[in-house]
Amino acid sequence: MDSGLKLDCILKFPLKKGLDYSNLFFQLKEWLNTFKINRIFLLSEEIEVSPFINIKNFSQIPKDISDDIILIEKFFDFDVNYLISFHKAKGSNVTIPLRIDYEAGNYLFDDDFRIFLNSNGEGFNPIGCYILNRDMINKIGNLISHDKGTYGFPVASEVLDFENIHYQLEIDHIVNHISDIRNRKKIKVVFLDRDGIINEDFGYVYKIEDLKFKDGIFDFMFSLQKHFDGFIITTNQAGIAKGKFTEDDYLNFQDHLERKLINKGLKILGSFYCSFHEDGIIENYKKKSLDRKPEPGMFLKAAQRFNIDLTQSIMVGDKDSDRIKLPYLRSYILKGNYEVKNNNNVYGSFEEILNVILNEKVF
Repeated sequence: MDSGLKLDCILKFPLKKGLDYSNLFFQLKEWLNTFKINRIFLLSEEIEVSPFINIKNFSQIPKDISDDIILIEKFFDFDVNYLISFHKAKGSNVTIPLRIDYEAGNYLFDDDFRIFLNSNGEGFNPIGCYILNRDMINKIGNLISHDKGTYGFPVASEVLDFENIHYQLEIDHIVNHISDIRNRKKIKVVFLDRDGIINEDFGYVYKIEDLKFKDGIFDFMFSLQKHFDGFIITTNQAGIAKGKFTEDDYLNFQDHLERKLINKGLKILGSFYCSFHEDGIIENYKKKSLDRKPEPGMFLKAAQRFNIDLTQSIMVGDKDSDRIKLPYLRSYILKGNYEVKNNNNVYGSFEEILNVILNEKVF
C-alpha cells in the first residue's frame, strides 16, 4: 500500500562505541525505503553513521521537518504505509502501534481506537514506533498523553529490540534475523465466523447430531479458496462460560466440523475460539477477554502463528461483533438471525458477498 505521504523518520537507538553498525543500518535503510520515507535522521550523542542525517538531540531537528514524523526505536514487521494512512485519516496528534499483552497490557482503545489507560491485566503495549505531529516533538517524553488526539493501532508483529547490545556478534545475529523476517512470505486468509456462517445457528450449537452446514457455504468457500491461502475459523463460544456446554463439548464438535470441511478439499489452517464472557456463571470463564470478538485477540494470535498479512485478509461473519477492531481488516456481514445495526457491507447471500470481494479485488 502506498500512503501517498512522505514522512521524515527519526531512528532512536542506544548505540555503543567500538561496534560496527554498518550492516544493521544498511538493512534498516532498505526496510525504511519500502515505506516511502523521506529523510532519515539518526539520534545519537555518541556515533555518526553516514547513510543517515546525524543529530545529537531533538533540538537539532531542522525547521523544515515534515508535518508528521515517524519515530522508530525498534525493528518491527508491519507495513508502515497503513499506519501512516490511519494516522492521517484520524487527524491524530500521535499514533502508536500496539501489541497485545495478556498479562501486563498498560493500554486499551475504544471503538474509534483512542487510547486510554488499562487497570487490568489484558491490554496492549507500544512496540517502539510512533507517528507524531511535528508540534508534539517538544512533548517527546510523554507521547502517550491519554487525550483525544492519541490513537492506538493494533498490530501482530515480531519486534526486535536494539537495547543491551554488547558484542559485535549480537549485531550480526540481529542483521540476519531482520533479513530472515523481511524475506518471509506472508499468507492471506479468509477468517470465518462459525455459527451462522459455516453451520446453521440454532443457539448454543455443540452436539454433533445438530451440525447442519449452511446452504451455499461449500461453493462460497471453494470460490474464495482460488484467491486466498486458506481459512481460519474464529468463534465466540460464550456457552462455555454460561454453563450451556463444556469446553470438551466444543472441541469435539469443532473437530468433527473441521474434518468434514477438510475431507471436502477445503484448506482449513486452524481455528480459534473465545470461551470467556463477563456474564458467565463458570468462574474460570467469567471475565472480559481481548479474544472475544470484536476485540482482535484471536486474529492477532492467528497472524503470529501462521505469518498472516492481515491487511490482505478478510473476515466473513453474521453479527456486528464480526466487524473486528482492526482498522485494516475488511469485514463482510451476511444478514441472518441477528439484528445488524451497522449496515455497511451487509449482504443477503454468500453470492452477493463473493461478487463484492471479486469486484473489489481485495486479494
